[in-house]
Amino acid sequence: MDNDNFVTYSVLLGVGVQTLILWVGCLYNFMDGWTMLSWASDRGYTSLLRQMIKWGGVVGTRDNSGETALVKASRNGHNDVVDALLRANADPNVPSKKGKTPLNCAAENGHEVIVQYLLKANADPDATPKGVEAPILKATRNGEASIVTLLASHKADVDIKGQMNRTPLVVACIRNQPACATALVEAKASLNISDCNGLTPLIWASVHGYLHIVKMLVANGAELNIHDKTHRSALMWAAVQLKWETSRYLLANGAIADKTDLAQIESDLRRTWRKAPDHIKTIQLMVGEANRLQSLSARLAFLIGTTATAGRNSPIRSLTSSSASAENGESGLLESPEASKKILSNILSYLEPERPEENEGPVKGWQGSR
Repeated sequence: MDNDNFVTYSVLLGVGVQTLILWVGCLYNFMDGWTMLSWASDRGYTSLLRQMIKWGGVVGTRDNSGETALVKASRNGHNDVVDALLRANADPNVPSKKGKTPLNCAAENGHEVIVQYLLKANADPDATPKGVEAPILKATRNGEASIVTLLASHKADVDIKGQMNRTPLVVACIRNQPACATALVEAKASLNISDCNGLTPLIWASVHGYLHIVKMLVANGAELNIHDKTHRSALMWAAVQLKWETSRYLLANGAIADKTDLAQIESDLRRTWRKAPDHIKTIQLMVGEANRLQSLSARLAFLIGTTATAGRNSPIRSLTSSSASAENGESGLLESPEASKKILSNILSYLEPERPEENEGPVKGWQGSR
């Protein structure tokens, strides 16, 4: 046998062995239950995948973790691989052992084109196997507004609840995702639905002082005076968290501080800030005992109390003389609407606007918890 024939036979033998290995790999599992088709899908090797399918590779095979080739490709954003698998009749609703479907993986990782492919193939937009959060919740948490809109347009439940009974709109308000919040409101998400602690989207936005989201919710008809399970309203939370601009906006648009709210302020002061008795005395003095708890007076006392908690003592000192007169039974300034308005204006001038948070992104810590 001459050298040329030897080289030719060697090449043919090598190609034959590799072809045999690939064909066997199509049908049989290797380490961790992966087939060659699974590996090609995970890596995004579209040409190799199509050849595997042509040679009889099973697209629905699951590895030891229960993942199909479609789950792997959807998670890693391989558009052409997903398209090829769906054309080979891969089931878009088969979850892994952890409960993640291809649509869940694509939505969570922001792969909009794959989400479109899967929805077109009749993937269930509300599938939550094993308690995994729905795709629209995953997309909202990560700020994927276009995917939120896409899912909503395919009849995804915009009020579906996840951890702690939080809806996508609640999650958007916690995570400071204004685009997602707007998309959900446009899709007719419930504005006043609450989580397991009774906090509505507006309350959560007020907790963080996300004024841009607060304005959007109020403009679309969110109820201002709902209280959570600790009887704190959006206004209460904004004040306790020292979000002055948010407090101003809520007050200007009809939020009310009633007797129960003022009592809750007293409770918060006792637990949280130093020298609370002095502040409480000021609140009680400004509110009075009889019929002096008019709307303006209540707001005034509310602002005085929250100003004091922030250490802004100047407006408190400026009221010392009038407070002493009221304490002695004389006519206090609160009984004069004009004087009350003047004091209210002065107090607002002392309040410092909170630090802008529009561009800070998702918050961390307990306030950004799931």
